[in-house]
Amino acid sequence: MDTRGQILSVNLLLMIIFIIIIIGVIIMLSFHINNRLIQDNGNYAIEHTSDEIIDTLINTPGSNDNWQYEYNEDIVPGLVVFDTQFNKTYSGILDIDKINMLKSNPNLMYNLISQGSSYNLKLVPIDYGEEIIIHNGISNGKNVISLSRPVFIDYGINHIDIIDDVNSTCPLGHDNSWCCKPVVFYSDLLDDGVYYFLDDGHKFLISDADEIIVDNSDTIYDLNDVIKRHEVNKTSTLWIHDSNLNTYSQIVYDNKKYDMDKVPFYSDFLKYNLIFEITQ
Repeated sequence: MDTRGQILSVNLLLMIIFIIIIIGVIIMLSFHINNRLIQDNGNYAIEHTSDEIIDTLINTPGSNDNWQYEYNEDIVPGLVVFDTQFNKTYSGILDIDKINMLKSNPNLMYNLISQGSSYNLKLVPIDYGEEIIIHNGISNGKNVISLSRPVFIDYGINHIDIIDDVNSTCPLGHDNSWCCKPVVFYSDLLDDGVYYFLDDGHKFLISDADEIIVDNSDTIYDLNDVIKRHEVNKTSTLWIHDSNLNTYSQIVYDNKKYDMDKVPFYSDFLKYNLIFEITQ
């Protein structure tokens, strides 16, 4: 028997097996690298798209500009306040009515994102307020792209500070330990909103000149009935008297009629982080 020929055949067979293994490893590595590149490109595309989506939400009013008042399945949701009087938008300042409309109709987001995607969208308070969950649709936490942007929420509430006037001409003769201020109220606004007096529980008075008409210590006091009773030529000028100079009392006009326990007392806007998460 030719043993030399057998040895050569075995060596050749081993070499072929070795080459096949190397080729297999190269193919597996190429496949893995190719998949990784595809995944990275896909993630980049999703991240780029997510940037555009969140920019649309916080920098545009959507279409149409005041879509929060009338639902339409073709609405592209932007959340920014649109000022109809001046035909202006305010980037980064979100309209609470648009937020609530999107919360009630989360499917509108699919006019911005692909139908096969799942998303979460929420607003997390920075200083004060309640977390607002608009939609929570991601059940699988894999390959989630998450973006966050600081924003403000406009609750449509106008504030008048009381503490900035320590008035020596108070018609009730209060000394400088009181904050006393005359405020003009417009009765035409009573049908569209509510005036409130906000305080931290100290005694306060409301007077029509030197006639005391309210003696109270509620933290939230509805002024509409008082204003109606003392209306003259569609206005009421009432004095607000706060017994504690160190409190931060305010008159607010709320034209959206929210629960006053859930809106900001001492700021026109509340600071939030808008967090958008998406996966495919």
